Amino acid sequence: MAITSPAPDLIPRLTTKLLQLNRSKLRTVLDMITGHCPLNKHLSILGITDSPLCRACMETEETLILVMLQCNGVAEQRAAHLGSSATLHEALGDLGGLLSFWSELGWLE
Repeated sequence: MAITSPAPDLIPRLTTKLLQLNRSKLRTVLDMITGHCPLNKHLSILGITDSPLCRACMETEETLILVMLQCNGVAEQRAAHLGSSATLHEALGDLGGLLSFWSELGWLE
């Protein structure tokens, strides 16, 4: 699933929100946007973990798209923090929900 060009008004709004974050939260968001976050697929490519499988469902590779949009193992937490985001753009647009979701999971620490 490729990220397509955002709506014209999204970039200024997102930039404003990003500039209001502290360094730690900004790094977390940028890691997610670039896909360089400590999820099992990325960690297995780097040789840090043996399995690329999702730690919640153990059914498929743990990627950002899987965790944020598809994994049934974190569906309850995802719904509580991100609602019913249908696309990665929607999920990444809610920085507060995004950060609280990942904080509750504790997977990026």
